[in-house]
Order: sequence, then structure tokens, then C-alpha cells
Amino acid sequence: MLKFTVLTNTVPPFRSIGYTFLRIAKRLLNRKPLNNLFPKYGGHPAVTRSLIEGLTKIGADFNYNPKRLSDMAETVVVLGYVPALKQAISLKRQGRIKKLIAGPSLLIMPDQYKGIIASPEVDICLVPSNFVIDIYERISPTLKGRTLSWPSGVDTQYWRPVGEKNKKKILFYFKRPPTQLFDQCINYCKQLGLEADILYYGKYTINEYKDLLNTYAYLVHFVDQESQGISLLEAWSMDVPTLVWNPEYFTYQDRFVYPSSSSPYLTPNTGRFFRNIDEFKRLFVNGYPFLPEANPRQWVVNNMSDEVSAALLLEICNNEKH
Repeated sequence: MLKFTVLTNTVPPFRSIGYTFLRIAKRLLNRKPLNNLFPKYGGHPAVTRSLIEGLTKIGADFNYNPKRLSDMAETVVVLGYVPALKQAISLKRQGRIKKLIAGPSLLIMPDQYKGIIASPEVDICLVPSNFVIDIYERISPTLKGRTLSWPSGVDTQYWRPVGEKNKKKILFYFKRPPTQLFDQCINYCKQLGLEADILYYGKYTINEYKDLLNTYAYLVHFVDQESQGISLLEAWSMDVPTLVWNPEYFTYQDRFVYPSSSSPYLTPNTGRFFRNIDEFKRLFVNGYPFLPEANPRQWVVNNMSDEVSAALLLEICNNEKH
């Protein structure tokens, strides 16, 4: 029997072949490109890609966005897209789904969409990291005992370093930084004789980011909050340790949220935190970041590859306690 189904879209009732071709013809007449008709990964594309490819690599028995309700397994994971969760909840009430897992890319806060993530039909609510569990359970107390952290992984074969890095080059990742601190840190690196360049969030392609990580020896990451931090994970897989600004709080729609993290999976193997310019300066010794324990790529291979992440979700699905 099929182990489980992964959804990032609703499952339609049976459609005839003629109906399907009619819809395609109408879209073509409207000049919508074919590659937009059937996107490969829905929800958060990086999260969905990691899970689907990871499950495939480990030989898991699953299907993704089946075309008919009859092809759905009794255990369903809704990764993203709220209408898919609404449909899954309805199917759970009908007894067609036995176990329903939802997240981690559905919502930012658990009280959105009338608190659908806390519906009693949801057996497990997945979030990207432990600090998000605290936030979700504080806002929606009925989630206590059924919220688990599950981070997506990274393709360690694609994100694999080639050649030697230039230890004089340090890359600054610009995503909602405090301007004064950002400028202070860049200027300090330049005073040390390092080549400090800026990468702006949303202004680069995946291939461009990979090429930069092949060259730069260090990454300074500026964002107030990351529920997981996929761009950090990609850097670590490229064997680039990170210095991460971590204010330990963030605001969302007039909400002040504390405590939080800008890199919930940072370890001594992958980098260091700093909060202000003085802490940033203390991370440097003899003109370079002092990271004696840093071995970021090996940490990712051991803990957050696609395969490791997929195996963890498979374990969650098979756990009879939830």
C-alpha cells in the first residue's frame, strides 16, 4: 500500500482526456506558455523540491499531487497551498484520510486563514524550526503536543564547491539589515584589507549565487528572522561559513515576536552570531574571521541533505505516537 501523498495543490475529481486537452488548448490560445501550465514544484519551491527529490533518492513509497482522489494515500502531507489543506481536512472528516500532516510552508502565523492550521483534523503541524514551535503554540494553544519541527534539505551534489576560495573575499547578504550596522561591518572588513561585496536578496539567480559561493570564503548574513534559512544552508553546503546578524526578535504586522532567530540551525561548525559592531569585530583575529571549528559542508551532508530531511519526514509519517 502507498505510504503517503504529498500535496501542494488540490486534487481534482476525475477529468476525461478530452476535458484535459480542451483546457490546454484554451490556455495555448490565450498565449500562456506551456511551462506555466504544469509547474514542477508547488508551495515553497525549494522546500517541495528538497522533499520530493529526497524521497525519490531514498526510495520512499509516495506520490505527489495525484490527479485523482482514488490515488491518494491514507497519510497526506500538505506542504503548501491553503485550498489543498481545506480539501484534505474535508477528506479527513469523510474518513478518506487517516493521518493529516500540514506545513511547514503554509502560513507565517498560525491564526491566519481563521486558524485553519490548528483544525482538529490536523494530526501534526510542521514548522521549520524549534523557535517557531514556541511561537505557534503560544498564539494557538490547541497546537500544543502536535507541532513538530521539520527542516527541508539541500541538494549537496548541486551545492558542491569546486576549486579554491579566495580568503580575502567576504560576501555580504543584504536582506532587511539595519543600515548603520550593515555599513559599519562592511567598512570594518575593508579596513582589514578584505574585499567586501554585497549580494541583494531577490536580485540574483541560483546559478549566480552558487558561482559567488565558489569564490568567496565567508558570508555575512543580514536578515532579522529566518524560520529556517535556506540561503544559509546553501552557503554551508558550498563550504562557506557564515557570520550571522541575530537581533533575536522580529516584527510582523505590528506584532513584536521574541525570542526568534535569524539562523536557527547555526552551529559552531557552520558559523557564528553577532548582534552589534563590537561583537562582529570580536569574530576577527589576524584580519580574518576566527572559525576554528567550521566545517559547514560536512555538517550539511550529515544533518540537512535532501536525503536526511526526507528520511526525517518519513519517520514522522510512520510514527504511531502522532
